[in-house]
Amino acid sequence: MCFRNLNWRTVVAILLMTQLCDMLCAQPKPPKVSLDVRDATIQEVATILSKQANVKVKIAQNVSGKVTIAVKDIYLDDLLDVILPPLRLSWRKEKDTYIIEPAGEPITGLERPPTIQPPVEPIERPKKVPGLPPLPTPKAELADRGLYPGGIVGWYYDDPDHAEYEVGAPPKGPFFTRFVFKRVDPQINFAWNQPTTPHPLLGYQYWSARWSGKFIVPEDGSYIFMLENLDDAGRLWVDDKLIIDAWRIQPMTTHQSQPVRLSKGWHTIKLEFHQGPGPGASIRLSWQLPSGVKEVMTFPQGLTAEYFDDPDHETYQLWQAPPGPCFTKKVVTRTETKVDYNWGPTPHPDINDQYFSVRWEGQLLVPKDGWYVFYIDNLDDGARLWINDQLVIDSWRIQPPSSHTSPKLTLSAGLHKIKLEYHAGAPPINMITLAWESEHFPKEVIPPAGEVKK
Repeated sequence: MCFRNLNWRTVVAILLMTQLCDMLCAQPKPPKVSLDVRDATIQEVATILSKQANVKVKIAQNVSGKVTIAVKDIYLDDLLDVILPPLRLSWRKEKDTYIIEPAGEPITGLERPPTIQPPVEPIERPKKVPGLPPLPTPKAELADRGLYPGGIVGWYYDDPDHAEYEVGAPPKGPFFTRFVFKRVDPQINFAWNQPTTPHPLLGYQYWSARWSGKFIVPEDGSYIFMLENLDDAGRLWVDDKLIIDAWRIQPMTTHQSQPVRLSKGWHTIKLEFHQGPGPGASIRLSWQLPSGVKEVMTFPQGLTAEYFDDPDHETYQLWQAPPGPCFTKKVVTRTETKVDYNWGPTPHPDINDQYFSVRWEGQLLVPKDGWYVFYIDNLDDGARLWINDQLVIDSWRIQPPSSHTSPKLTLSAGLHKIKLEYHAGAPPINMITLAWESEHFPKEVIPPAGEVKK
């Protein structure tokens, strides 16, 4: 179809009619995510997604500039961050649609009506005073309590092989070239020996990994970071400052930073690793605390959610335990940052709108010593909550929406185990909210720890 001689209103009308016809004629299919590509590189994007990602790509007929993707990988956002920059493309999300457009360039493609901008009054900015340093940019304050966000995230890449190398010299690039997979690692403490590799699509030589995340410092003081058993190259940043640079081909070696002064609370960390020639690849990230104790850095697991589809039942009895069995067929496992849901009507396409279960397990960051009370609000149907393996709320029954409160618990500052189980009975309502309060703060939905405070 050619749009060259049509005005934009006609084109939009044709597209809307085409999409309406497709919707009416199509058979029900699994949910899809649409990428609205407004650039000539649409075919390049489709080809790369087909070859390098666990997705299916199809260019819709009679619709200019649209790629439809059946997503099988929950890390689509990270995937786009990897594959689009080399094509000089960027992406943004509008509701359920991913918009891909040239990076730093105006949108091209279908003609669009002009946008009328209201006049903007000029902003008078303070003038610089000679001799005075610029004002510091205020640092974002991170939440000091809530559900721990999870381990450090590692991205793994396959790199080109090289016939020659020099021990003691920087490795030959390029690095971080072909994205292979991503995972959450609770520690960086690995020794891969031939034929062992992090992934079947990675060889035993010439590949790279990049880890990034947040960690919590227990007290003010000086910390020393170490890359132990390093083979081959590594470099480490804390709070965006490079503190260890050992980016070279080398036998197994240990490197340590100068003492780094850190304040109590959240800090960012990034580590890059490259495996060069040969069968051995190893790295261990450790630190020395102000007390002198040395340990492998640990990034606690985030709130892991397991979703199960359970058998249906013809009858049920109000105020009685679910007929069961529960937690039977696992459908999906994912990491979540809070529990505040009103599913309408199901949390996943492969789960029915009734008789399903969810189990959350993770770590809870308590900011200060004191008393804490937990709440399960908007509950329909059953739930039970454990803190440090102690059952503190037991409402495992079929019931209309209700709220339930734990006894007052005395908790120390630091990490504590948390587990929550939920069961949805007969429809149409499936919902749950997990909250808490303390002598230190009012009642709130338990937030994700380490997120920027609003």
